[in-house]
Amino acid sequence: MQLIATLNNLERKEEILSLADGVVVYSSDFSSFNTLGLNKEEIINLIKSTNKKVIIDISFMLENEEISQITAFISFFKEYNCDFICSDLGVVQIFIDLEMQKRVIYDPNTLITNSYDLGFYLKFIDSAKISEEITLNDQLKMINMYPNRATKLLFGYHLMFHSKRHLISMYLKFLNKKQEIVNNDSYLIEQTRHDKYHIIETERGTALFRPYIINNSSELLSLTNLKYGIVSSLFIDNETYIKVLNIYRLIIDNKINEEEGILLISKLGLNIEDGFKFEDTIYQKELIKCQ
Repeated sequence: MQLIATLNNLERKEEILSLADGVVVYSSDFSSFNTLGLNKEEIINLIKSTNKKVIIDISFMLENEEISQITAFISFFKEYNCDFICSDLGVVQIFIDLEMQKRVIYDPNTLITNSYDLGFYLKFIDSAKISEEITLNDQLKMINMYPNRATKLLFGYHLMFHSKRHLISMYLKFLNKKQEIVNNDSYLIEQTRHDKYHIIETERGTALFRPYIINNSSELLSLTNLKYGIVSSLFIDNETYIKVLNIYRLIIDNKINEEEGILLISKLGLNIEDGFKFEDTIYQKELIKCQ
C-alpha cells in the first residue's frame, strides 16, 4: 500500500512529501473540490521536483463542450510521470482512447460497493476507489480479491453528495441575501439534527460531506493489499493534518503499533466516527416484513 496525502499547502510541500509515498493535487481547471488548485505549470514543477507519486485530481462532471479541453489537458501530461483521479466515466473513456487507462483511478464516490463492480471497472483501468458506505469486512473482501488495485480513503471527511447546481448561491438568492461563500467554513445544519455537514461550492457545483471524519488507523495493517490509501486534508488545519499524516507513517513503518496510533489521534480533538465501518446496511429479504 502506498500512503497518499493531499497537498493542501505548498509551503509545507516538502514536509508532506517526506511523510507520504505520493500526493494528490487538485487541478485549478477541472477539479470540483479543490482547496489548493494548481495550474498546469505548477503541477509540472511539482512532478519535476520530486520522485514521489503525483496524482492529479480532475473529478468533475463532464459536459460535451468540454471534451476537447479535458482531452488536451490529459494529453499534455502523457509524457510526465503522474496518475489521475476522475469521477466521470466519460473522462475514463478519454483515457482509454488515449491509451492512458493504466494511469486512472476511477472515483465514483459512493457507488463501488461490491467486488462485482470493482472487478468490472478494473478490466479497463488500473485502480478504482471503493465506497465508504459499506462495512469494513465488505471493503476487505474487495481489496483482498484484487490485490494492489483498490484505492480507499484512510482518513478524512467522506463525500456524500455532489450536484452541478450552485446550491448555496441559489439558497442565498432565494433569501435575498448577499453573502460571501467561505468554502472551508460553510456548513449545512438541519433543524432536527445537531451535525454540521461541510459544504463546498465552486464554479463546478456543490459538494456535501459527512459530518464526521473516517479514521482507519486501527485497521491499517489489515489494509496492506490496497494500492493507494488516501489521508485527506479537506477541512483539517495544517498543523493537525501533519500530525495525522505522521502517525499513519509511523504505523505503516512499524515504529508504533495501531493502539498507540489510535491514542495519539484521539488527543487531536477531532470529530471521528466509525460511520458504516461496522454497521451492516444490507438486510436479508426474509427478515423484512411488509406492514
